[in-house]
Amino acid sequence: MVRLAALFAGALAAGCTLVVNEELASCPDLIFLDGTPNNGGLRFHGGVSAPSFRGPAFPPPGQAIDNYGSTLTFLSAGTVEQVGGAVGDGVFMRAQNYSATSASSTPGHVGPGGFGCAEVVAATYDTLHDRTSLQLLASGCGEDAAFDGGTLPGAPEPLAPAVAWAPSADGGGMIASVLGSQAQACPESFPPTCFPPQGGAVPAGGARRMDSLLDAQGQPVWIVASEGADTRLYSSDFAGSIAAVSWAGPVAAVGADVGIVMRIHAGELDAQLFDSTGAPRGPEAHTPLNDAAARGLEIARLALTPVLRIAWIGGDGKAHAAQYDASVATAQRLGSISTVCESAGASFVAPTSTTTAAVVVGDSLFLRRVQ
Repeated sequence: MVRLAALFAGALAAGCTLVVNEELASCPDLIFLDGTPNNGGLRFHGGVSAPSFRGPAFPPPGQAIDNYGSTLTFLSAGTVEQVGGAVGDGVFMRAQNYSATSASSTPGHVGPGGFGCAEVVAATYDTLHDRTSLQLLASGCGEDAAFDGGTLPGAPEPLAPAVAWAPSADGGGMIASVLGSQAQACPESFPPTCFPPQGGAVPAGGARRMDSLLDAQGQPVWIVASEGADTRLYSSDFAGSIAAVSWAGPVAAVGADVGIVMRIHAGELDAQLFDSTGAPRGPEAHTPLNDAAARGLEIARLALTPVLRIAWIGGDGKAHAAQYDASVATAQRLGSISTVCESAGASFVAPTSTTTAAVVVGDSLFLRRVQ
């Protein structure tokens, strides 16, 4: 069984964006490597639904980024699949062999066995009885297994299940799970003691993004960005919280103690850096995209520097990708924008690695190289 360790195997002034709006000369349909002999790999030309993306967790001091990669989960004919990448075109996949309605994962990280991994929360909606069953899939972090999260009334969307990971002072890891208005953290061990979560208090409703930072004492600070609400920082045990940014969007740790939240709003790319105390690092950045219909932003920090790969869908219906440099808080910069080839009609795009983007068109998933 291939572990997710295999997965993770010029700039312009802010507000002045160079748009490269041309198709690439060639558009190879790259394969998702699955560890089969001769790297036969897989393609998903049909039956794809419910894509969900997370960038990598930030590596603890002394650890390389190799086992800290992006994680894309999706359903293929109703079965959970997981894709991961970091550097180059070598994007690998792992079949979960579990049927669900939707799924989301932790940011990619090193698990208890020393392998790259990402826990996955799978939600299965029973339309006949209007109820959702939840499972936590270990997904390379432990022995392959599904851990029961119970059955709750209603559809998965209002429950907004989400999970995150943080390094712990003893060299291990912590996971945090959020479901509805409940949240809880626990050591990364299996079966997990914080899934389903009990206690805590988070805003209910709206899709959520989660990641983590470390405070001055080396304790986890959980980032929870709730759609339609704000981006908040929670203490390691979810006993207290503080609003870091008044709006929400995709989040990433760009340093051990600094995070970023981004969104596309009214044709602009907005970004705000903040530290583990909730204090802003520099002013809110606003970069015009010159595209009032731009949407569907996804972000990933794929190295140890505060430079992100970002991707979104333009008003032209095509997928676009670029580099975003947040190294200087007061002068964040968006690089040249590339159009992902043969992406007309895209409904989802994610920056899976430094050179690729995963694009959903119709019910097919394509892995494309982005220059």
